[in-house]
Amino acid sequence: LKDSKITFKGLDSLKPYKLGTIKGYGYSAPLNDFFKSQSAQAGAVQEASGDDAGQQNIRKLQAKRIDVVVESGPVMIYRLNQMKLTDQIVHVGSLPQDNIYVGFSQALPDSKTRAKQFDDGVAQLKKDGKLTAIYSTYNLQVPAKAKP
Repeated sequence: LKDSKITFKGLDSLKPYKLGTIKGYGYSAPLNDFFKSQSAQAGAVQEASGDDAGQQNIRKLQAKRIDVVVESGPVMIYRLNQMKLTDQIVHVGSLPQDNIYVGFSQALPDSKTRAKQFDDGVAQLKKDGKLTAIYSTYNLQVPAKAKP
């Protein structure tokens, strides 16, 4: 929240706080290890679930039921824009961004085709400069590898 005094100086700086996470989310190994180390403290790590888990965490933050939402920067910016809360909630810090992946089930017969369509579509968006426009639409910083 804007009035928060929390500063992020590595994972240990989060020890005194209640964290909001998303059940089943693929966090990095350092984050998962940190969550496990905090699990002995009741309520230290609270997992939201369901289709609106990210929004649930933001609402819990607003209600001061948690102190920190653990989320990918671009995803959080998108959610805050959607919920019109960019003026109420601030970014206090982050770990280096891991890559985010899209998965296609090998159990489905057309998975390889869909994965290739996805890759080709992203390549075309990069080439045309449309990927940069998409990032800009959501107020996201355009990573170098997304530029044409």
